[in-house]
Amino acid sequence: MSIFRRPVIRGAWLIGVLLLALLAASCAEEEAGRSADDPIRIAMVGPSASNDLAFTQSMVDSLNRLGEDYNITVDITDGTFVIEDAAVAIRGYAEGNYNY
Repeated sequence: MSIFRRPVIRGAWLIGVLLLALLAASCAEEEAGRSADDPIRIAMVGPSASNDLAFTQSMVDSLNRLGEDYNITVDITDGTFVIEDAAVAIRGYAEGNYNY
């Protein structure tokens, strides 16, 4: 019996190959079309207000703190609890060539 016919080993081998492919894809995409001096553009779509004293505010505060220390620009769209509104914001950021 071949070692790759055992379900556990076959599953582990498949996961390893997938992780390697994801790693290679993420490294290649990061360098494409961006110089080292260009800021990293991060967009955040939050379901509630950016001052809600909860989850959305913690994300906003964290991203703003990163923006103070690194060459990062942050754009935030908050109050998008309706899924269709969030989808419109996400599409706009994707078309605007945001990095993350």
